[in-house]
Amino acid sequence: MAKVKRGSSSSNTPSPKRTKKSESVSSKSTETKPQEIMSLDEIKNYKSKIFESARYYNYISKLIQQQTIILKKYTKQQEANEEEDDDDEEYVIARGLILIIYQIFEKLIKEEQLKAGKSSNDEKKTIVKWLRSRYTEYKDNLLNFISIGSDNSDNGNDNDNLNTIKLDSLETYMKLVKLESENMAPNKGDLFFANATFKLLINKLIKTGTNKEIIESNSTINN
Repeated sequence: MAKVKRGSSSSNTPSPKRTKKSESVSSKSTETKPQEIMSLDEIKNYKSKIFESARYYNYISKLIQQQTIILKKYTKQQEANEEEDDDDEEYVIARGLILIIYQIFEKLIKEEQLKAGKSSNDEKKTIVKWLRSRYTEYKDNLLNFISIGSDNSDNGNDNDNLNTIKLDSLETYMKLVKLESENMAPNKGDLFFANATFKLLINKLIKTGTNKEIIESNSTINN
């Protein structure tokens, strides 16, 4: 697995004009570079920093990017009908990211960091908008994990690690529905249910499930 390209410092000096040949070489070298997955210790350290101060909120984006890298790998593996590669370390990190990012947003939502009132200044509104965008990306990743393999469910490739990640994603998404319902009412104290978030899950489950799977497993929403 190749390494993620680290961000470089910006400069006001314009870049030299690149020829088609240099662009082609650069593009090819970028595509072949592997993407590096952070260790679980690094991920936990990022969470600690985010809890410590709002100036580390940009770490949220980095953690979601890590999750997206793993999501794309599992998706590609399923689409290609490849056997499970027994990468237990990456599997543990995938599950850790689901939990740790949830814990971050749980804290932020309970502290009303994803809500901006009428009296909020422009800076606060900008931060809230940015956090909400990251929160949406996280929810989308969970939904996409849940739906991996739904288009080729008859290929016989049963991936135990992926199935566990999918269950983690479903359980965590339901926790988010509960979390939003309890903390994100338009007016404090109002009865509220996170309909929009819940509907996204229902739509994904309807598109993901098949009658054949339900009949064969004798499953219902309750079991």
